[in-house]
Parts: sequence; C-alpha cells; structure tokens
Amino acid sequence: MTQRSFHVIPLHLLKRQARKTGENVKIAEVLALAGIKHHAMPEEYHQYKGRIVHRGDRTNNQMGDHVFFSENETATTPTAIAALNLTFWHGAMSIVSCAGCIQAYLQCKLDGNTWVILPFELWLPDWKKQCGPNTKLAVKLIKSLYGHPQSGNLWQNFLKTSCDTTTRNGWCPTRIIPIQFYFQAW
Repeated sequence: MTQRSFHVIPLHLLKRQARKTGENVKIAEVLALAGIKHHAMPEEYHQYKGRIVHRGDRTNNQMGDHVFFSENETATTPTAIAALNLTFWHGAMSIVSCAGCIQAYLQCKLDGNTWVILPFELWLPDWKKQCGPNTKLAVKLIKSLYGHPQSGNLWQNFLKTSCDTTTRNGWCPTRIIPIQFYFQAW
C-alpha cells in the first residue's frame, strides 16, 4: 500500500504491528473545528477560522488502554496573564511591543511514537480510493498539535532554547517570568 510512504496506516494494522513488536504507541483522534470570528459584527468583519485539534482526552495505546502523561511531560510555566501584566507595567515606563507566535505549538517536534486518527473529510483522494469510509486511518504525528497534552511544555522548551541561543544578540529572559524575553537594547 502506498500509504506507508506518507506515514499512514489503517488503525487495525498499526495496533496489530505494535502488539506484535512490543512497540508502545499513543493513538488519539483529531477533531476538525470551524467557526466565524466576530460573528456578532457585520459580515464584512467576519473571519472564517479552522483548526485541527488533538483529542488529548482520548489518547490510548495499542491495547486500547488510556495513556496517562506525567506532570514532567505536561507542566508549563503559567505565563499568559502574568506576562501580559508585566509587559503593561514595563510599557507604562517605556515603549513596548508585544508579539504572539503564529502557530506556535505546530513548530515543536514530538517525542515518541504518536499517531492520530484522521476524520474521513481530511483524507487524500488516493486514500479514499484505497480504503472504505469505515476504515480508520492513522497518521504518524511528527510535530505537536493543539490539544496534545505535551504541546505547552514542548513549546516552552522550544522557545527557551531558541531565545537562549539568541541571548548574544540582545534577547534576555525576565527574572520574574523565565519564558518571557525582552530585547536588552531597549
């Protein structure tokens, strides 16, 4: 089957192969979400948004048992409100620029053997020809996805590593919130 080259395999074969080899795999469904941002405003302000989300609440292994993630794998530094308040405080005394990271979680490589079950509407045309709609196809997840229990922790480590390497270029972590960085020249 040509699906192997895409890291795609029918779910029942993935489970069978993992049980046979003793390999530990994590399997979860993904959920396709769509919505309209600014729906209450006139139509010219509407923004149509879509996102694929990892169902971290329903992650199982090859035996069908629920997978539990340790605190070390999922813990992150809570920064959202505290970091924003610190930025506002600093901004009251000088000029401040805030930037969010577009698709931040999607930049981090996952550790381990993680697979997601794709909904039929996300299948490529070739997959639809080769497999019936009742087949569950699993795709190997290489990078993190919204909703994955490890996403926040992986993103925090990625950002810290990236910014630590740029410290010599002027970026420094704040003492209060170690995952918030400022440009030293300011």
